[in-house]
Formats: sequence, C-alpha cells, structure tokens
Amino acid sequence: MYLLKNLSSLVWGQSDQDFVQVQGTFYEENRGQWRCLFNDCTTVVSRQDQAAFSYVVKVDRTIEEGEDIDDPTSYVTEITEAMRLQREVGPLDQVAFSWNGNEAGEAEHRFLFEFDQKTNLTMADLFQVTLCKALYEHSYQKSAADVSEEELAGLCRVAKVEASPKAATPKRLYPDLSALGPPAPSPIITSPTSQASPYRPATPDHPPRSQHASPYMMTPPRHPAQTPATPPTQKTPATPTTPTTPAIPFTAGTPFSPTTPLSPDHQYEPGSHTPPHDLFANATLQTVRITPEVPPQEIDGDELLEVRGDLFLFDEPNTTFYLLQEEVKAAIHKLSRFEFTLYVTKGDEVVVAQEINSEMLVHFDSDELSMIWVGSDANGTWNWSLKFLNAEDDNSFKEKLAICLYETNTQTPFAKVNKTDVDWILGAYRDDMSADESYDEVDSLATEFDRMDFTERDRKDQSASEDEEDEYEDEEKEEEALESDEGSDAEEEADPEPGAKNSALAVGYKYDRSFVVRGSKIGVFQHTPQKGGVKLSATIKNVRTPAGKLFTPQKIMLHQEDEALLMLNPDDKNKIYKMDLHRGDIVEEWETSHTPSRLLAETKYAQTTPSRTLLGMTGNGFYRVDPRLSGKKQVSSNTYMFGKDSNFSCGATTEAGQLVVGTRKGDVRLFSANTLRQSSTAIDRAPRAKTNLPGFGDAVKGIDVTADGKWVLATSKTYLLVIPTKIDNSTGFETQMGKRKPAPRRLQLRPAHVKQLGGQINFTTAYFNVGTGMERSIVTSTGPYVITWNFRKVKQNILDEYQIKKYEDTVVADQFKYGEDSAVIVTMPDDVTMARKTVVKTLFE
Repeated sequence: MYLLKNLSSLVWGQSDQDFVQVQGTFYEENRGQWRCLFNDCTTVVSRQDQAAFSYVVKVDRTIEEGEDIDDPTSYVTEITEAMRLQREVGPLDQVAFSWNGNEAGEAEHRFLFEFDQKTNLTMADLFQVTLCKALYEHSYQKSAADVSEEELAGLCRVAKVEASPKAATPKRLYPDLSALGPPAPSPIITSPTSQASPYRPATPDHPPRSQHASPYMMTPPRHPAQTPATPPTQKTPATPTTPTTPAIPFTAGTPFSPTTPLSPDHQYEPGSHTPPHDLFANATLQTVRITPEVPPQEIDGDELLEVRGDLFLFDEPNTTFYLLQEEVKAAIHKLSRFEFTLYVTKGDEVVVAQEINSEMLVHFDSDELSMIWVGSDANGTWNWSLKFLNAEDDNSFKEKLAICLYETNTQTPFAKVNKTDVDWILGAYRDDMSADESYDEVDSLATEFDRMDFTERDRKDQSASEDEEDEYEDEEKEEEALESDEGSDAEEEADPEPGAKNSALAVGYKYDRSFVVRGSKIGVFQHTPQKGGVKLSATIKNVRTPAGKLFTPQKIMLHQEDEALLMLNPDDKNKIYKMDLHRGDIVEEWETSHTPSRLLAETKYAQTTPSRTLLGMTGNGFYRVDPRLSGKKQVSSNTYMFGKDSNFSCGATTEAGQLVVGTRKGDVRLFSANTLRQSSTAIDRAPRAKTNLPGFGDAVKGIDVTADGKWVLATSKTYLLVIPTKIDNSTGFETQMGKRKPAPRRLQLRPAHVKQLGGQINFTTAYFNVGTGMERSIVTSTGPYVITWNFRKVKQNILDEYQIKKYEDTVVADQFKYGEDSAVIVTMPDDVTMARKTVVKTLFE
C-alpha cells in the first residue's frame, strides 16, 4: 500500500490533465446482462476543472484503419458519488470497475470497464487509487494529495457497498437464487467458457496460475461489515462460530453477463465480492465461518480405501471455496453389502460423514486432482471439495467411489460386471477424455451456433403470451357457462381432472404447430417466429372415445404428416386412439394384444411421411402396429417380448429405423433395423440387442438418438449420458461394440448450481434438436429451469458449459421447434412459450 500511495502521488502530481491511462474492454448493462460496447478501448482519468475539483472517466474505442464507424466511439462519465463506483471481476475473469453513467443524456446506465489480460494488478490498483482520490476531491472539495489511507478506504468502502437507488434497480427475475451471493436479476446463466484453476493458494508450494483473484481461498472467508467503521481495525482472526447468515450489503440490481458462469469457479456478477487483493484490506471486516454441524459420531463399517488431501467448503456470500481443514483423511467405509459412507476426518474428529449415492452429484477435476460434491443435512445443503495430494490418490479414489455408486444403485456386486463393460462404467466418471475429432463432421453453422445465447422476449410479446393464456382460460370459463345454461335436464359429465393443468407436448414437424394436453382439452399453438413466440390458435375440447366417453390423453404422438394425433387412454389401456386434426375428433381406435406404455415412430422423421405403421412399447417388449389389419392391429409376426424383468421404460428410433431402448435399471440396448424386420416366429425368440450398454442403477426416464445413430442421449434423474456408438465405419446398432465401446459423456450441473437451483435435480427427457442438418444442441429442464448444452462442445469433451433460463413455473415438457436449433417450445402448467437463442456479440471475432 505504501508503494502504491507513493506511485499514486507521483501520478496525481503531474501537470498533465490525464492522470492514468489503461487498456481493456467496455460493457453496458442491457436487460440484466453485460453487452460489449468496445472490444478494445482506452480508459483515461482526466481533470476537467482543477479549481472545482472536477474529474471524468473517458472511454475511447480503439478504431482500426478502414473501419466503418456508426455507433458512438466515446463515453464520458463525471466522477461523483452518483457513480457508485465498484471494483469486481469481469466477464473475462480480469479486474474490472463498474459505475453508473448517462448515455447521450438518456436514462442512467450501468457501465463496466475490464482490464485486458496484459494489465498487472499493480496498474489495476493504481487505477483504483486514482479514481478514489478523484472521488475524494469532488466529495470534499479539497486536495487529496495528503489524504490518509483510512480516509480513502472509508470513502471507497461506502461507495462500494452502498445499495443503488430503488429506481435504478432492474426487475429481479431470480428471487430464489441467493445462495451464491448477491441477487441475480437475469434469468440467463451460462457455464464457464474457460476453466481457471479452482485451487490457486498463494503459497510457495502452490503458485497462482494467473494474476486474477482465485475463487478458492486458503484463508477463511471475510465479509464487509454493514457500515464502515472509524477508525479501521485489524481483521479478526478466523474462529469457528455458530452458522449464521451475515448481513452483507451488495449493490442491488446487478446483472449477469452473457458469459457469466454460475459456478464455484467463477462468479462474474457486478457487485460481487472484492477480490482477495483488495487495496483496502485493512478496513473493518467481520470474519464468519459458515460450516455444517456434524454431531459426534463413531466411524462405522470396514475401511475400503484411505487417501489424504485438503478439504474445502463453499462460502456462499463470497461465492468462494475456502480451506476448511488441511491434510484431512478421506476414507470410504462399507457399512453393509450395498451401503457405503465417505468419512472425512481430522485427527479423531469427523468433519464430514457422507452417504454415498447419486444425490452427491460428484464432479471430478483431473487437472486439479479434486472432487466436488453436494452434501445435505437437517440444516441445509453444502458444497464440499476435496483436493488430493497426488494423481495416484485421485485415480484410486475416483475408481473406488464409482464402484460404490454402481453397487449402491444397482444392488449388484461390481465383480459380476462383464469385463468388457468395466472400462465403460468407470469411464463415465472421467473428465479427462480427449475430443474425438472423427465425430466432428463439417458444420458450416457451428461457429454461429457457438455464439448463440438465450434472449429475453420483448415486453409486448410477453404480454401477448399472457393475453393468449387468458384467452385459453376464458374459453374454458365460457364453455363451463354454456354447459350450466343447458339446464338441469342436460346430461352432466364430470371433468376427469378438475382444475387440469398442461401435461403433455407434441411439436409438429411439417406444420408450425404444437399441441398441448390440458385435461380433456388440447390446445393448438401456432409458432410465430416473427414475434419469437407461440400463439393459441384453437382449442380441441372434450376429447372423447368413439363411444362418447371423456378422457385425458396421454403419450401423444403426431402421425401421418402431422394430420393425425395418436394417444393413449388411461381408462382403456389396450387401445390406441387416432384423432383427425382437421376435424378435432377421434376417428379410430386400435386394439392391441399387449398394453402399450408408449408409442414410437418407426423412423425418426416418420411423422413427416404418410406412413401408417408405428411401434408400441411395453415394459418388457415392443411390436409393430399396422392400422390396416382387421381386428387387432398388433402385427403378431413383429411382436418381440422379453423377460418380465426387462423393465423397458423408453425408446427412440434413428432415421434408418434402428431402435434404442432404455430401462428402469439403467441399461441401454441398441437394436439393428434388420433385426426388427425379422419375423419373431421365424427366429422363435425375442431379438437380441446388437449392443447392450450396462447402466449405473439410475432409471433411464427418457431417451433420444441422432438421426444417423452415432450418438444416444439417455436421461436419468440427476444426469444425462451422451453415448457415442460409432465403431469403425459402423455403429453399435449394426456392430457389436464389446470392449471397443467408447466411454460415455456424463452431463450434470455443477454442485454450486444445484445449490442455487434448490438442491434437488429432476431432469425431464432430454432431446437433440430435430430437422434437416446436424444436431447441434441438447435441451432438458428441471423445475422452472430450461438447460441447454452445445452438442458440438460435448463431442469435444467440454461438458460443463451450459446455459440455464428460468421461468415462473415448473417446466412440464420442452422440445426443439422442428428445423431450428435456436428455438425451444416450453410448456408449463398454465403457460406455453418459446425460448429463443440469438447470436450474441462475442469479444474476439
């Protein structure tokens, strides 16, 4: 600080009007996000009027030769208390400063300047001191040449933590997500585009990898006091306290940037915690240790493995992992045949006792030899991190934990796993797989797609959607009124689902229509790309069987060029019903010998063709359905039944008619198209899957496959499996994969995100985008959150980059609009909307 003060004095004493000049990137807050204004710019602190102690921050865009200039190239902000100056970490993980300012005399905006990667921390600190001295002189109308550190620190502390005026606070769209620090108004979250090390303790043994502040601290967390104290005092030594929630003032209405990760590794919120290299570290601070209380307990069971490492705990207000215990012992104990516990101890004290199961949501980081997981107790949810001392311990612990998870979930000894499947199961927990470039076919739109991000609908479009929903509800009320006016002599039939909600979604391939089931009604929604949403165009009321019985459709599927809608009836389970969408009536019912649990198209895009046949699936088999047959429509020669313990749960087909089936035990089976064409009576048995991929004990609740069959997407409750099937010039559908099967990619949310999303994850069926061209995106949802992954990056083994968008209610179903990988139809209990992604300006193009 003494060196900086002397250097600042030299700069402040210059006769030139410009005091300090730095290079970087300039942003403007736009709808709760940081929008890049200048990729490359120069920022200068200048004196306007020496007598009046008037200073400005001027940001000038760097203009290349021959470049067309349309937009403003300069922004000037007067340095006053109204700036609400704040130091933070920017979207590119560099030191940044944000402030309030006016754009061309219009309403107040929030701007952010971020230093380029070449700027060292000394220059950043000097820039901060210069700004603070300018602010001091303007506030007190006297020279800051001899201002003390205490006065400067006190002034800047107030400027940093004082809340913005309510009028300047954008609408808060994330009321529930306060666990990781300041409230975040934007419903858009993106995972990190580049991973910085989460373990960079500033010690000789662990030098930092970069100059910016590490989100992992080797000291207990520090939180600014509610108000600055005078005079400053020394920091309180770290001492364990009863878990509390400290009162921490943050600037209100702070947005996420389009590149902001919501993760423990980086938190790029304007208004977030000051980095550990805070220039005013000797200001009054209160030390808080928020730790779970582990009651005294005995260690049970037999020890299977023991390793040593450092234990970190995620500190929510600081959005930082901090070192809780050094050199702890982490041991896996077997309590019973299929019951295991992870104990982390320090001496004789049990610090963590964690039951090993899928709810841990384990995340491994091989680069850092670490593991992050979610733990819960009666007091809440905690994010733990264990850093191993060497790669050998990391690998052995990862393998043993994977085996314990498999045995816990499947209730089967791992010793019974086929030798050809061992590497496949253990490989699912690896995070160091190299990208398989053989899968990276040329995609001319890949670069543009990589730049896409969720965007907010215009307020008028949102209002239109609300009006359409009101119209939907008004129609229901009018219908009820008409029925009541018919008099008491009219036949009364009770609604099978009083107060029904939206329950199922089918998206049209040929026509821009989506169909949403709501009790015994089906809403027909027109896609309106020009408005970026959907519009209710019709309501099919009172869905009835040909016999006139009202029912609620289930497992709906569009058929025959989107001219018909097939559905199941929970009250008559051995029949498939066909609705003519031109008439809005059920015109046919097809009886089958085996009760179908779901319906499948014979090929991936069969609904775009006039083909009449389809597949029916049961819990232990599948069969072809041909409506042209007399009597029962199930084709007996193409009926394939397996053992009663098959537990089939879902299925999907490729463009060539190959079939993939998921089971409640977690298995995934791949069937050749030729096998399905064989007569079941000719082979005298159920067809054998060409490839059987073992599960992890978690039920497969939904499944999808790319049109070419090279990738399978299986959905479990807390994770997705992206399974490569390509073998040489074939796939696992036509060639047995055996020992050669590549390890699957496991997609799951980061533990810190799980904490923010309420601690519980329950994914809906994930889908690839559909239509001509390559699959480029994956979509799923949990609760009110829609999550998308860039499929091209997943193939390159970049698994922890994803985007999240929050809605006001639980998402019932979501699917891509046909032919667009940038539009998702989202169905909620009382609303239907479209989430769109558009190209977002990148920083380096």
